[in-house]
Amino acid sequence: MSSQPIVQLSGVTKTYASATFAGVQHIDLQIKAGDIVSIVGRSGSGKSTLLKLIYGLLAPDTGSVSFKGNLVPGPHEKLIPGHQSMKMVTQDFSLNTYAKVYDNIASMLPNTDLKAKREKTMEMMEFLRIDHLEQKRAVDLSGGEQQRVAIARAIITEPEVLLLDEPFSQIDPILKHELRDDIRRLSRYLGITIILVSHDPADGLSLADKMIILKKGVKIEEGKPAEIYRHPQRLYTAKLLAGANVIS
Repeated sequence: MSSQPIVQLSGVTKTYASATFAGVQHIDLQIKAGDIVSIVGRSGSGKSTLLKLIYGLLAPDTGSVSFKGNLVPGPHEKLIPGHQSMKMVTQDFSLNTYAKVYDNIASMLPNTDLKAKREKTMEMMEFLRIDHLEQKRAVDLSGGEQQRVAIARAIITEPEVLLLDEPFSQIDPILKHELRDDIRRLSRYLGITIILVSHDPADGLSLADKMIILKKGVKIEEGKPAEIYRHPQRLYTAKLLAGANVIS
């Protein structure tokens, strides 16, 4: 495997005029192929902005975002924004709510080989444990089931990078553990690089190979989750990751 990072951000800044600390500032980041990376921070820390910059939904004010050494085109360069080798699952899932689960997923594939299309769709549904929902409408599913359908829609086209925006926010604690396991299997089995953002540090601590801590748009720490948890370099990080007693 190449030593070159699959995703690289160099000096990336994106600000919004409407809020003082909105966006991200001077972000340098390297993500290796096959890793699961969790971007963690409180609400308004710039997590979703960073995800949109990586995907190409936003263009940085300064700095650059690269995929395999090539610049990621921004929305001013593409008619339909978003990198062709990546897929992003947003918090609203973007499903066809009145279509069946099978049709939601299969619609992402061309009709050139209908047999292969059905086989691949069923394979993705079985992998994410939703094959029993094949004939149900998306509108009739729970939040956790809709999340799985959205992920299946994203990965059926075999992207190299999967971006997840708050993937566990609408799921109860029991299903959250199952979905974490499924995401880990996705990364290992399919070799997909996964970048997820979450306001809950437990998601990154239990799942990620690498954790990024954001505060008011600034990256203040990064590293292996266990190391950051045991040896936080900032008081903000210690308070974010667990209950902390502060001794001055």
